[in-house]
Amino acid sequence: MPSGSARRLARLMMRERAMLLRADIRGLGAILPEKARLIEQLAADDVDEAGLRDLRRAAMRNDALYEAVMAGIDSVRTRIEALRQGVPGGTYGNRGQKTDISPAISRLHRRA
Repeated sequence: MPSGSARRLARLMMRERAMLLRADIRGLGAILPEKARLIEQLAADDVDEAGLRDLRRAAMRNDALYEAVMAGIDSVRTRIEALRQGVPGGTYGNRGQKTDISPAISRLHRRA
């Protein structure tokens, strides 16, 4: 049977997974102190091999989601930078129609 800290960490990792799927960056930051505390407690507990294996699997799954979220953020950052530099692009609406996005052209007007 898993220890109390292993059960709490498993539940926290399920919450973490849900936050990753929603890209809830603030929520992820808020649970970090609790996660660190539970990992410290886990080191002091007597956890069976099966419990550790399950936690390791959950951690690997969440790690893949973290990487996907970070790749998405980097992609958006790159696209925004391209738009700022004047590279036209497009996006799709909720009905699947494509909309072209062209950066606004800034014109300098002089007053006489």
